[in-house]
Amino acid sequence: SANAGVSQLLFGGGRVLASTRAARAQIAGAVADYELAQQTLLLDVTRAYADVRQGQAVLTARQQNVDNLNRLFEYAQAQFDAGVVTRTDVAQAQARYAQARTQLVQAQALYAAADQAYQRLVGRPPSDLQAPLPATGLPISLQAALDQSVNTSPLLIGAQAATLEADANVDVAAAQGRMNVTLEAGYGAGADFNDDTSETTNDSVGVRVSVPLFQGGAIRSRTRAQRALRSASNLDLAATQRSVQENVTNAWTGLASARSAVDSARQQVEAAELAYEGVSLEQETGLRSTVEVLDQVADLLAARIALAQAERDLVVAERTMLASVGTLSGAAGAVGEFQY
Repeated sequence: SANAGVSQLLFGGGRVLASTRAARAQIAGAVADYELAQQTLLLDVTRAYADVRQGQAVLTARQQNVDNLNRLFEYAQAQFDAGVVTRTDVAQAQARYAQARTQLVQAQALYAAADQAYQRLVGRPPSDLQAPLPATGLPISLQAALDQSVNTSPLLIGAQAATLEADANVDVAAAQGRMNVTLEAGYGAGADFNDDTSETTNDSVGVRVSVPLFQGGAIRSRTRAQRALRSASNLDLAATQRSVQENVTNAWTGLASARSAVDSARQQVEAAELAYEGVSLEQETGLRSTVEVLDQVADLLAARIALAQAERDLVVAERTMLASVGTLSGAAGAVGEFQY
């Protein structure tokens, strides 16, 4: 004997459609999670790239500071030998020179740490990192950034997908207690090997309707649980919306501050370099003391370090702005030689 059967669900109380919606929401959430992880990585690479360039700039400034103080120390020693200045001037120059060498060693250690962080993220050591290109696609205003984040922020998209999945799961749980309609068809054949006339066949086509009458409250309980989870996901969505708004606002403020800081730092460096040249010339004519020159060298160093910090912060602030609205990508966030 042999039997074959075919069944096709005609109506499942909305369970199939709800399961499909839940699956699509899971896909959307997974894509959002991937986009978030990708943009987080790109932002980490940006910070590592900017930290290496900042470390290089600080090393250069520290080395120039050591060279300047070395010349001042030698000049003070020569002046002392000539009887022009006292031993105090020599000691002051020597102390500043020794301090500068110590700070140079510390800067080298910080640069080594930045170098290792870059290698960890990029996979190769940095080599001749160029100045980052300005980021493209930045919002023109804070309101434009907030509006854009509603549609492009991976955090917000993931939270929205979670609410859709939770809503679909409520329908899936509720559908377990509804009527199911199934179309069924069957075919059977049988015979006796010793009797050729005993062959029989049986065909059947029908519709099966099933309705759960009593489940001990399990279906209602699962439905209530899914409704509670849906309420929780809605609250999470509201919290995510506020968080994204806060991140975008902070990123916009940070970007404006970073731009102003770069302009001010560049003016500070120009003024400090001019002042250092003037004070050095005035020292040669006896109009300035050794301490005044040393103070001006310290001001020049502080200005150069501040510029390196400001330029680093601007690079990171631009990419942070893009990441906060969810549009950080390789084309928009490329930095120097590394097109990520």
